Amino acid sequence: MNSNEFWDEIRRGLVDKDSLVRKQALYILRISLDIFPSSENDAAQQCSRRRSAALPAQDKPNTAMTKREKEARSLGIRETSQSDENCSSRKDRSKVFLLLYEMLQEYGTHLVEAA
Repeated sequence: MNSNEFWDEIRRGLVDKDSLVRKQALYILRISLDIFPSSENDAAQQCSRRRSAALPAQDKPNTAMTKREKEARSLGIRETSQSDENCSSRKDRSKVFLLLYEMLQEYGTHLVEAA
């Protein structure tokens, strides 16, 4: 099994109708994210260059926070600016995905039934 097949199986497991399969896929995903090294060396350098080139107005702590930034802060996710959107680390993206996935698993059926 190559890497693409592995991740395809994880994706299929996360959306399976059987809750046990979804839980197993989520467990394997968590372990896999900890085991597989990320290749962020070039991306990290590009992102740090973008951050240093950001306009001074973007770096001011007194600027008003957007709704998106407030939600991110409440979830414990680092702040991002529009110029920094694609620069989040794999760890940050994984954390956000897992939080959203778990929230949808827990509350998704209630939201659908209520509508």
